[in-house]
Amino acid sequence: MTITWSQDTGPTTGRRPEIELSWHRCRLAGVDPATAPQRLTAQEVDDGSAFLAAAAPVLERLHEDLTDTGHVVMLTDRACAIVHRWTDSRGAESALDLLGAVPGAVLAEDVLGTNAPGTATETGRAIVVHGSEHFAEDLKRFSCYGLPVRHPLTRRIEGVLDVTSVAERADPLLAPLLRRAVSDIEERLLDAGRASERHLLRAYQAAAARRGAAVVALDDEVVVASRAALDLLSPEDYAALRVVVRDLVSGLGGRDAVAHLPLTSGREVSVHAQRVAGTDHGAVVLLRPSADRVGGGPLGSTSAADLHPADAGTAPVLVAGPTGSGRTTTARAAAGPAAPVLDAVRALVLGPVRRAQALRDLLSTPEPVVVVENVDVLPAD
Repeated sequence: MTITWSQDTGPTTGRRPEIELSWHRCRLAGVDPATAPQRLTAQEVDDGSAFLAAAAPVLERLHEDLTDTGHVVMLTDRACAIVHRWTDSRGAESALDLLGAVPGAVLAEDVLGTNAPGTATETGRAIVVHGSEHFAEDLKRFSCYGLPVRHPLTRRIEGVLDVTSVAERADPLLAPLLRRAVSDIEERLLDAGRASERHLLRAYQAAAARRGAAVVALDDEVVVASRAALDLLSPEDYAALRVVVRDLVSGLGGRDAVAHLPLTSGREVSVHAQRVAGTDHGAVVLLRPSADRVGGGPLGSTSAADLHPADAGTAPVLVAGPTGSGRTTTARAAAGPAAPVLDAVRALVLGPVRRAQALRDLLSTPEPVVVVENVDVLPAD
């Protein structure tokens, strides 16, 4: 993690580029530098949150390190609301109270202007803001560091750890102290994470090994998606996907299931879901854009009558067609009732080593013909 400490300034303003960009966002958001703190409002703080529980011991150590230094330690959550504030300086405490920066106050950049917690939340990057670099006039007496705290599994920002002082410039010696504290909080978040999240992440990593695959892993709380899936789904699609997947995997045991899901974009995808053992309703999902279903024509013309087990046994045979065209039924009919079957969607979750072993086991059977469903999802290797 790198704290922004650029010495470069804009060609005309004299401000560092990251500060100039923040000021530009503030202007676009309509922030008034003369009255910004008046917009601060406090909301209720969840003292029992998992984030605060993970951070608590680290914050205690940070308090000890900063005792008698006049610094303020603040922790904000995903909404940039203050969930923890500590200082042993009565002057700093009074200054923040007067400003309205109390527990529950939202320090978002589009509310308060340029400030370390708000700007770090906005950009997802660590930053230091010296006194005069604050957009709001009432903040220019403060200098502050802000470092995002990310969940190690999801890489989602859980909040920002901030150290503020009443000074014209922030002390650069604080940077390594804050980096260590953030690292410790993230480690505790990982340790506190449910075992099901770790199972889900491992299953996702195995399924997403194929480049370009649209893969989503999700349970009741966590969603992890590949770049291809992000490009395919809009934010509104995830709620519908969660419902469809939960219905699919309910009572399935280790088997996979398929459904069709219309997207807000107007497209339709086939949803291939595989339950992940050891999770709370967790599943790994492979998404495929659905072609129009056809009963005949080039893609749908292959039928069981066209293939026979003897033909299939002489050389590899590919039965192709869009989802719902009957390709699985055709392949199984051609291979014969005794032919062993491996679904590549399920094999994809196994990872490369176990997947290779499953294929070897399949090919070592005495049957002359085997069926591999959804073969197109397998990695090239």
